[in-house]
Amino acid sequence: MEDKLIIAVANVPVLYDCTLFTYRDLNRRNQAWREVAETVGETDNVCKKRWKSLRDRFRKEKNMEKEAKRSGAGSAGGYKPWRFMAVMGFLTPFIIDRETSSNVPRQTLPPSTLVAEDESQVDSESASQSASSSQPGGEC
Repeated sequence: MEDKLIIAVANVPVLYDCTLFTYRDLNRRNQAWREVAETVGETDNVCKKRWKSLRDRFRKEKNMEKEAKRSGAGSAGGYKPWRFMAVMGFLTPFIIDRETSSNVPRQTLPPSTLVAEDESQVDSESASQSASSSQPGGEC
């Protein structure tokens, strides 16, 4: 059933492409769900519920895939792609991550003075080494 449902929904962009003007037309979307249900052989409510589940799983798998590719994630995790990832790939341009917010205020750190101190210390050490190496017997 899942394969039929995915293919049927892929053929009706009004059900997933929120950039279309007709996406906002509830009557048009309900009609599209009735057509999909007829193709699949289930009721429109069953199709809607199953599609929501598939779409949510696709989003979750995309996030897991992204996490597995992050630097430092390691390859020992053994991420196994979901069997419908390739078939549902048509949804990728339409899945938009929402902005997150936090109740913790963001703090900016002052520029580090430690770096400047380290550089000045390195400069003074190199100057003292060059002065001692110019004297006879400075290095053994």
